[in-house]
Amino acid sequence: MKDLKRILLSALLLCTLAAGALASDDQKDQKRDPPPKPPVVIVKEPKKDSPPPRNDNPPKDKPKEDRRRPPGF
Repeated sequence: MKDLKRILLSALLLCTLAAGALASDDQKDQKRDPPPKPPVVIVKEPKKDSPPPRNDNPPKDKPKEDRRRPPGF
């Protein structure tokens, strides 16, 4: 009975050591994210002597005629 206890205890100890060795080996293979880079601040300067925006679409006095709709809508 003493021999059986010693064998079981040594087998349990060897399994624990093997599992620990394999687990630490897997952790070394994992890739780590690089450290974050400092944010880049972009300063927007106002444009000088820019022309005013163009208005290509003059306002319409009457609404567009829609001939697809039947009268009464």
